[in-house]
Amino acid sequence: MIQKENKNSSAPTPQYTNDPNDPTKGGVTPTPVIPGYVTDIPNVTPSNPGADTPVVYRKAEQKAIIKYVDQNTGTTLENDQVSGKSMKLLTTQLQLKSRNTKIVVMFL
Repeated sequence: MIQKENKNSSAPTPQYTNDPNDPTKGGVTPTPVIPGYVTDIPNVTPSNPGADTPVVYRKAEQKAIIKYVDQNTGTTLENDQVSGKSMKLLTTQLQLKSRNTKIVVMFL
């Protein structure tokens, strides 16, 4: 039932539910939640319960808040927000109190 952008990763393949009115037919089956991915198809009703139903997932947009904290006082000096796709590495240049700081963020 699952088809992701990264086809090498393992994804859940749930069993279809049965139609409550006719157990020989497939019923409405929710698509699995896969962390870091989204789909526009919340559920499927298979026309052929013996075959897989492709559901395309795409990488989710992720956001991270970077907090700059004074080591001595614990006071937050500044916050920055960055965004990117799941499982992607983001390297960004940020300005903090006139210091150029390189930050590396991995979105999971």
